[in-house]
Amino acid sequence: MRLAGKRAEKNKPEPTGVEFSVANFIPLPCSCWQTAHDEAYDASPPAIVAKRRPGPKHPKYGIPAELWPTVVHREVEQKESLRTVAAAYGVSHETIRRIMLHVQKQRGQQEA
Repeated sequence: MRLAGKRAEKNKPEPTGVEFSVANFIPLPCSCWQTAHDEAYDASPPAIVAKRRPGPKHPKYGIPAELWPTVVHREVEQKESLRTVAAAYGVSHETIRRIMLHVQKQRGQQEA
């Protein structure tokens, strides 16, 4: 029986002198935290910058505006699909769709 007792004592962790409890892990207020907290809330909010999509203002990809009438002609008058026209110019069908929407909006504004 004594062996079992010695084994049990052997498996116990050695005392470190520090008691572990929940209270030891709760941070106490400190003056350094208070000043950092105050500075964070006293600072003025960042300046609001006009919203803009990320990326260059004048991207070097896509279809130049000079070729848009050709694109519209192929899609509307020759009745080619968006994907066929897009493949010819090396862009996505969404690019052709956006060009068509832009041209339609311009035509609508000119008529009004």
